Amino acid sequence: MTEEKKTETKTEEDEANDISPSKIKKRLFFKKYVEHVSTLTDAPKKYHEVIALFLLSAVLQRNLRMQFRHKAIYPNLWVVLLGLSSITRRTTAMLLGMNLLPKELKILPHKFSPEALIAALGENPRTVFYRDEFGGFLADLTKRYMSGMKEEFCMLYECPERHETFLKKEGRRLLEKIYLCILTATTIAMYQRNINQDDISSGFCARFLYVLVEDKHGWKGLGYGGEGEEKSRQHLAQLLQEIYEKMGLRKEPIDLQFDAKALRVYNKWLRKHEKKLFDEENMEEMSSFYTRIADYVIKISMLLWAEEHVNSSIRNSEKLSYIDTKTVKKAIQMGEGFLNEARTVVQKITESTNERILRKLLNQLKKHGELDHSTWLKNANMKAKDFQEYQSTLLQRGEVVFDKERNVYRYVDKGEVKKDEQQPTAGLQGA
Repeated sequence: MTEEKKTETKTEEDEANDISPSKIKKRLFFKKYVEHVSTLTDAPKKYHEVIALFLLSAVLQRNLRMQFRHKAIYPNLWVVLLGLSSITRRTTAMLLGMNLLPKELKILPHKFSPEALIAALGENPRTVFYRDEFGGFLADLTKRYMSGMKEEFCMLYECPERHETFLKKEGRRLLEKIYLCILTATTIAMYQRNINQDDISSGFCARFLYVLVEDKHGWKGLGYGGEGEEKSRQHLAQLLQEIYEKMGLRKEPIDLQFDAKALRVYNKWLRKHEKKLFDEENMEEMSSFYTRIADYVIKISMLLWAEEHVNSSIRNSEKLSYIDTKTVKKAIQMGEGFLNEARTVVQKITESTNERILRKLLNQLKKHGELDHSTWLKNANMKAKDFQEYQSTLLQRGEVVFDKERNVYRYVDKGEVKKDEQQPTAGLQGA
């Protein structure tokens, strides 16, 4: 068939969805978004980067997938921003992103019962859950009336074609073509308080991408926006709207595959990735994270493909497209970064109470360089007897030394401690 005849067979719907390069200039959302919001707030860059991915996932509306032998993978993301309240600008970063989403997108209620959630998903199976304080939601999940909801969420994450659930009042309820994206945030202390070992081993925690910020880098004072900032915001909103209209509103999803070389690259990485699990200190806890990060590399590959190919000639009549090596390599790099974040979060969740207190005391000394006994005790905000036990443990470990001449305790950068500087004591048992 000649090119001319091919053109003649295009449907009116195909013409309306023709997004060839001649009609739309190539504009990549991810980079432009991070550049724009970084001029507006001093929130960490890595918050902006994961939010950019989240926005892309939200507007795709289940219309991209990779169908493997064992299952189909969709590009929905579940994201948790972790950091101190206010100072890390978590909510600011999230609102800047959420305000760009097309107004047609459905957002779940801020708070809901199991019945209300299932009813909302029955009405709008492709939806977004946004909450700027995830700790409260996690606490709700432990209440009796929310029993079983963590398991329910684990099922919803997989974007099932059909999912039958059971409600106490309504009985059985069938949900179809689920596509749930989640963006939320909390402090590491709040997350730690509301997550237990079962949540880690069951895979509930592993379904989220984590971005943890513990140090504040950079600062911006208050200022006023101008015409340039507003034009940039409108431009980004337009880019998201285009992806939503060209891909998110399709009647049938696009099936993506890695091309032959990209598939070899992914499988080679996957084999090494799975072998590395056996070198993990917390191997059992990290096992489900390794599995989910492998899936997230695929999801991120789809998102990066989407922002590039919204400018290509993709019509509703097309069913299959390919992801190249460059895209999968970038997704692998990003996926490994998220795995590092998850590893840190798991370590913080699973460490004992004693270890958390020891780390807190050590960080106080590290911040000041040295402290006398009374000042360190005051900063610790604990009983003198308890403080003495933790202090002794740090001395025994060689992480702290006591300078007898100056009567101060000093943080030790290296493990080597002079014997005459130590003050051996009983220490904290079982720390």
